[in-house]
Parts: sequence; C-alpha cells; structure tokens
Amino acid sequence: MVTANRYTFSTRNQQDGESSFDYINALQILADKCQFQGFLEEALRDRLIAGILKTRQRLLAMVNPTYTRK
Repeated sequence: MVTANRYTFSTRNQQDGESSFDYINALQILADKCQFQGFLEEALRDRLIAGILKTRQRLLAMVNPTYTRK
C-alpha cells in the first residue's frame, strides 16, 4: 500500500483553480500515508516545486529551498 500511496503523492499536481494553500494541504494529507519518515520535508519540497503551477520558476531559482522556509 505504501507504494500506491507514494505514487499518488508523486503524481499529485496543483489543479486549475486550486489555491496554493489547498494544494499544500492536499500534499500533507497524502504524505501522511507514505511513511517518508526522515525524508518527509524533502519529499514535500520536491513535490511542491514539481506540482505547483504559478511559482515553480521562482522556487527553482532559490538557493537550497526547503519546505519549511519562512
């Protein structure tokens, strides 16, 4: 089941009309089922960058972006 949950997580992209806030919440809910443990923040960061529609280029231009960056 972990493999299927990770597949769902890794293919989840932001939907048209979905706010960034809602997309991030959806990723967090999916990640809870993936047993990422010590890799959780990196997995969330990578999926956020790959799946977000409007700010991807800005995120990729950042030096060492983290999921918890404020």
